[in-house]
Amino acid sequence: MIKRLGLFFTTMLFFLISNTAHAYQCTKSEDRIGQCAKACNIAGKCQFIPPEGGSCYSFCLINNQPSETIYLDNGILQVGFRLDWGGVLTEIHYKGGPNMVNNLPYTGREIQVDLRIGKIVNHTETGINPTEAGTWWKNSVLYKGGAFDPNMDYKVGSPLVDYSLDQNNHTIWTKTVPLDFGVRKGNCPLTEFYFEKEVSLDENVIKFQYNITYWGKNDLGQPGNHELPALFAVRNYDTFIYYDGETPWKNAPVSSTTYQDIANEAIAEGKTQAHKNLGTLKEYWVSVVDENGFGLTLAGFDLPEAIWLLKAEAFLGTFQASTIFRVDPTIPIRKGTQFSTTFYVIVDYWQNARKIVYELAKKAGLFKEKKGKRRR
Repeated sequence: MIKRLGLFFTTMLFFLISNTAHAYQCTKSEDRIGQCAKACNIAGKCQFIPPEGGSCYSFCLINNQPSETIYLDNGILQVGFRLDWGGVLTEIHYKGGPNMVNNLPYTGREIQVDLRIGKIVNHTETGINPTEAGTWWKNSVLYKGGAFDPNMDYKVGSPLVDYSLDQNNHTIWTKTVPLDFGVRKGNCPLTEFYFEKEVSLDENVIKFQYNITYWGKNDLGQPGNHELPALFAVRNYDTFIYYDGETPWKNAPVSSTTYQDIANEAIAEGKTQAHKNLGTLKEYWVSVVDENGFGLTLAGFDLPEAIWLLKAEAFLGTFQASTIFRVDPTIPIRKGTQFSTTFYVIVDYWQNARKIVYELAKKAGLFKEKKGKRRR
């Protein structure tokens, strides 16, 4: 039985009946972030809900979304989704084992989709970064001239408009309004997008299908590197495996690099992180595995020109995560833009995962196995 919760209407009703001292509608002429934060008491729970298809207004609602994680479980995988962070995937457990996903109390991790539009440099320049899990207010100016208080929780999840959970078919659907990660120059953190996704489990394979809709009235800037998706694994998965040759689908030898190899580049330059650009990959997959070759494999066939990036972080302690990005720099965001993307995460030894990738690629029509000659 599908359980469908109309969170949008529930939250709007809460707005109408809640104590007016704890709810504030920010107008276009006001400093939306500062006024909303002050009115809601930022030490409490603050969320942003837009009118359906309307302009960008911010509604601050105290405790309007459940702070809980719900799970899909097919006996092999237990996969968790955090409702108060836009329904983002925060956990993958294989046969009751530990979580394989880096889900620090920070909305910039997990396995999620985000868009990059315009110029974004360390979240200080113009441009927007709609992010499924939400925003990180530590990077923003909440109060003009105000000091950052390290004892306050500045992480705010994207509002989850609706979701449905079908345990019989091991499927979840979510609809989210992504917040702008980092929030630049006092902008409204709410973006004019809907991120809808369906996630389903099939044995040890997780399938993600996203539909992204821009409902704003203005064409936006040139696309940056949309992350479709970003996958953050826990640090003990520290070896990246991939095929970067010119003869795909023939089980040719693979290439590898380690987290430390990439991090050493950052250390040498005194930076906190470094990327390894793999360019386009003709088999469309990358694995991140432990010393035994077991881990997560990200695969996706619908963006053949996508750039694959690996990231490692230095000097950041518990923030370190083994990261894979599938990046598309070509999709412009104009009035009425809608697009979809599909990708898979496979939990297995990388050799087995590669076999599964080949089967998925055949179903997608990317290649056909040559049949042997008939004997006469």
